[in-house]
Amino acid sequence: MCGQWRKPKVTTCSICGDPAVMSDNGYSSGYCRQCNSDRNKEFIASKGPEYRVWRSMIKRCEQRKRPEYPRYGGRGVSVCQSWRKSFDIFLTDMGRRPSAQHQIDRIDNDGNYEPSNCRWATQVQNMRNSTVTKMTPRTVVLLRCERERNGATYEELAKKFGIGRQQAWNIVNRKAWNDIQ
Repeated sequence: MCGQWRKPKVTTCSICGDPAVMSDNGYSSGYCRQCNSDRNKEFIASKGPEYRVWRSMIKRCEQRKRPEYPRYGGRGVSVCQSWRKSFDIFLTDMGRRPSAQHQIDRIDNDGNYEPSNCRWATQVQNMRNSTVTKMTPRTVVLLRCERERNGATYEELAKKFGIGRQQAWNIVNRKAWNDIQ
């Protein structure tokens, strides 16, 4: 039988009546491909947006082929065992997202996804807590003082703080970091 093509076994979808193919081991969900896909979408939607966050968190830490893996799993970031095993435990620990604008954020970017290191944060909060963010609230104040007191040019500020000229302008003119005085 090795190397020979076998005709797949076909059953009938219990929802729509279309043909549903059984796997080689004889397993079948009892649904055709479309109905099974629809059921998965309904299941995910019933769990709420936190379920998608939970699944994405696990994927970026464990699936080497995902584009974001090098920044997460590739750096040694992992998901704690209790969260890895159970969405319900994750949801109990994190609670519901405060709003659609909130996303999961690791307080220590070099730490793992675990209750003591995670919070719901806005995109702005999350981006400021990034490994690539060069500015902090303290450096924002210093940059603005440098401009106001010493009349430093945007080019000088950019060079001194390791950011682009446009970013320096945005900070000084409160187009960025506008919540920092």
